[in-house]
Amino acid sequence: MQFGADPQPGLTVSYGIRESTIVVQVQGELDYHSAPVLRSALAQVWDVPGVSAIVLDLADVTFCDSVGLSELIAALRGSQITGHALMVSGVHGTLLRVLTITGLRNAFDSYETVEDALTHAPRRLEPPADTPSILEPEGLPSSPLDPPLGPPAPAPSPLADGT
Repeated sequence: MQFGADPQPGLTVSYGIRESTIVVQVQGELDYHSAPVLRSALAQVWDVPGVSAIVLDLADVTFCDSVGLSELIAALRGSQITGHALMVSGVHGTLLRVLTITGLRNAFDSYETVEDALTHAPRRLEPPADTPSILEPEGLPSSPLDPPLGPPAPAPSPLADGT
């Protein structure tokens, strides 16, 4: 008999290229402890030349918390920035419930299997769209914590009125 905390199941991420699509297989728990593993893997994927789409195979994801969800949202933003199509496959169980409850289920281009996603994958890279995404709606005020856009405005000169 063993005592103590159960070991963390963790997350494994592997990927392979099929035509102009990278299939990223994610297995395990996508949570606070393991989210950096997915982030690191996807950081390498965005820059692969000749790739038009990325399929996240989530069939073997057994758990997803809010941090894991934020990584999926970051992946969606990354795809919009780079112009890659992002498709997810195998969404079920806890992850399906999380996406449904948060209203994000339809934000992802979702397919039952990797093969289904591959049949719908674009064959060439599209340039990033200039249109706003669902993650950055127009008309929302920016946060005071957001960095300013462009160079800072020059400070008014104390002698500007000639006195």
